[in-house]
Amino acid sequence: MKETTTTLMLSGGGYLEDVYKLVRYCYKQSEEDAKNKIEAIWQEESHLNKYLLYNKPAKVLSPEYLWSDYDGIPEDIQVVRISQLIYAEEMVDIDVKSLTFKE
Repeated sequence: MKETTTTLMLSGGGYLEDVYKLVRYCYKQSEEDAKNKIEAIWQEESHLNKYLLYNKPAKVLSPEYLWSDYDGIPEDIQVVRISQLIYAEEMVDIDVKSLTFKE
């Protein structure tokens, strides 16, 4: 039986093991691209879309669950439940480029 722990990521959530598989796939694809000196048009989002194409999500949520502060909010979105904050590098104390995944 799977753990009951759920994990929220930028655009979804689920069982920790499933989220780990998704993130690991995107990471490996990005690393492969870097090794071949190519960059996906929308970086990791392109890899995420490919993963979701072949690994169907259990539920697709409406845009109100992840909105970008960079964009204006259309009238048909009544409630913004989760919003992407504008990234302020000077406020973050982490070197994102040094992050690695366990084998």
